[in-house]
Amino acid sequence: YISDEFQQDTIAPTEDPDAYDKVDENTHLRYRESDNYDGIVITGAEYEFYESYINSDEKKFTINIPSELNGKKVVEVEYITVYVPDKEITIVIPDTVKIIGSYAFCYSDDVVAVEIPNSVEVIGSGAFVGDPKLKKITVPDSVKEMDDCGLGFNTDDNYKKVKIQDFKMYCKKGSAAENYAKDNGFSYEIIK
Repeated sequence: YISDEFQQDTIAPTEDPDAYDKVDENTHLRYRESDNYDGIVITGAEYEFYESYINSDEKKFTINIPSELNGKKVVEVEYITVYVPDKEITIVIPDTVKIIGSYAFCYSDDVVAVEIPNSVEVIGSGAFVGDPKLKKITVPDSVKEMDDCGLGFNTDDNYKKVKIQDFKMYCKKGSAAENYAKDNGFSYEIIK
């Protein structure tokens, strides 16, 4: 027996077409409005976003995350795992981005470099876990939160985190990145 009161409380809400992610026709990136800042959150990518890279004979690519979609600044990257097999990929994040979300670039096997701008304040948990070729990275001191962000960690067959051999972080003295490197026993170098 289901009470009338329960049925009244659990009626599905009317569908809101703006509640779903949109797809930018030019870049093939999925996005929505940010809840945290005035701007856009990238929430994923369609196959077409990667198609030209996958089908190219070139071995090295730079993927530039756009600073603007649909006339608004990109302020967060929630998720955009990069799948381009057998290539060497550099990801450039624009200086409009403030948050790199949890698991944003996780399991991007062929990413060898990421450029994080001095606008980023938060790197979410697991954002870079499972990126085995990402062995060197500079993290600006604008980043105030990066606990368990996954930098320097891959996973084994049971999804247990394991350190990436020869991982090195470049950071400023007293920064969240220096603390992260110390806490995880990573090699790091202080930059000015």
